[in-house]
Order: sequence, then C-alpha cells, then structure tokens
Amino acid sequence: MLYACWIRQMARRYNKEGNAGLGDRRHENPGVKPLLSPQPETELWEALQGPPPNGRL
Repeated sequence: MLYACWIRQMARRYNKEGNAGLGDRRHENPGVKPLLSPQPETELWEALQGPPPNGRL
C-alpha cells in the first residue's frame, strides 16, 4: 500500500522528465536546520569531551 504512492510519483516523474526523472534526488534535500548555532554546538562538544561535572558517569 505504501509503495503505491511512490510508484505513482515515479511514473509521473518518468512521464514528465524521462529517464532523468528516475534518478536519486536525495542530494537536493538540504535537511533540517540545526537546533544549535555553531558556538553552542562547539561548547557542547567540548563539554562532552571531558569528565562529567559531578564526577559520575
């Protein structure tokens, strides 16, 4: 059932663009925006490299 939508989509792309429409388009997907900006991400990474602040695991 889930494949039916995908097959229809691929058929539409093939009818519109020919063989070029069947290629892998994942490289065109930029993905989601990161939750952290670069500075907080760097700070988090550095904090995770050291021991826990309370001495536990």
